[in-house]
Amino acid sequence: MTRVATPGQWTLVALLRDSLPRRHERAARVLAERMTEHLDALTRRLAPVAPERAADGAGSATRARQARRVLECLQSCWNDGDENLVRGGLDRVLPVVPPAEVTHARRLLECARDLAAMNARPETLWFFAWYLEATRQAASESPQSG
Repeated sequence: MTRVATPGQWTLVALLRDSLPRRHERAARVLAERMTEHLDALTRRLAPVAPERAADGAGSATRARQARRVLECLQSCWNDGDENLVRGGLDRVLPVVPPAEVTHARRLLECARDLAAMNARPETLWFFAWYLEATRQAASESPQSG
């Protein structure tokens, strides 16, 4: 049964952590921590009263680099079907069109819940982790984010 996600507790994170073999325990931990950071940040973005933006800090930057390295190694494992499943979840039309940032955050969280509910295959989870990482990196490099 999929539990209701609260910041810091995500069914999808547990699935991602468990998707890597035991010999990759450190990599699994890094990816799990990074995905938790991403999903928690998306949840905060959707809060009725927008809290102050939390600073990522040096630890987060280190985890980001580690996560990108792990995901680069896994990139050849997922296929078009995995990408289509994630992108299809993100492309759904919402009835009300809020600002683009809010829409994207909501879609990412819905996609995370859907992937957890369907117990998506590991490769799909890895692509989703890669997508979150790439999205966050692009946002941090955007001239508007500074």
